[in-house]
Amino acid sequence: MRMDIPGTAEHVAHYPTMATLDKYMHGSAAVIGLQMLPVLGAGEAAAEPAAALLGVAFQMTNFLRDVGEDLDRGRIYLPLDGLAEFGVDAERLRAARRSGRPDAAVRAALAHFAERAHEHYRRAEPGAAMLAPRQRMCVRAATAVYSEILTAIERSGFRVFDRRTVVPPARRFLLAASAACRPHRGAGGVGAPVRTPSPAPASPPHVRDLPAARRRGDRAATGRR
Repeated sequence: MRMDIPGTAEHVAHYPTMATLDKYMHGSAAVIGLQMLPVLGAGEAAAEPAAALLGVAFQMTNFLRDVGEDLDRGRIYLPLDGLAEFGVDAERLRAARRSGRPDAAVRAALAHFAERAHEHYRRAEPGAAMLAPRQRMCVRAATAVYSEILTAIERSGFRVFDRRTVVPPARRFLLAASAACRPHRGAGGVGAPVRTPSPAPASPPHVRDLPAARRRGDRAATGRR
């Protein structure tokens, strides 16, 4: 956690690559999942990768939800090289914070990281089946509620610069109850049961913007204008 504290030798304000962010997330998120396994009574070492992935998925959801607040603290957790693929840099993020509205390139970049988080949720799903029924219910409920934050961010068009995305209590209860009572894995993994109850708009802004933003990122990477 010293990586978050200015003035320490370990402090990092901006993460240049996904590899450097992965190092941070191992110590701040993945190990939480690993530490929870003995608490939950999981005796299988095979559950460790899934537990670590779920911790990282939760934290990546936090990064997307709190990107505006983190900017105010001088922090950018999303890796700069991944943002640059879409033509996004620190100043572009700050402009979105000032206006409260992300432009097309910012939405496309955030959509890229949101899909990465969804993939982590999907890959973590088999780990729940390795737990005893009561513990499995808890993990599935927590996963359903937390991944709904990610889905709500997407539905909003990534309006994370002027507001904090929350899931209303009634919906949290519905999601948790539904996930906890689900006896078997859904056909689409954890992403499917969470994302289908409240469908996204027919043409989400970040989907429309993705090709153009990616082209801008490709031109920047090759030096073409």
